[in-house]
Amino acid sequence: MVVESLMCGKIFAVEILDKSDIPLVFLYDTSGEDDINICATCPKAICDKSLEVHLQADAMYTNVKVANICSDGTLYCQMPR
Repeated sequence: MVVESLMCGKIFAVEILDKSDIPLVFLYDTSGEDDINICATCPKAICDKSLEVHLQADAMYTNVKVANICSDGTLYCQMPR
């Protein structure tokens, strides 16, 4: 949700740094008085510790969604909101 609030309803400018097969770009929010470098801001928001879910070992969780099952048997689930 933090990233969504940074991105929705904004005016952006893109600076293309490299026009290769996978272009390298910088994205700027130009909606306000000062331009904000979204490429620098989003990783900080994604790593926000307040979004962490603290799980206990050997505990049972219900109502989870299975997000991915890997070939090695690793199972990834999403906790309900």
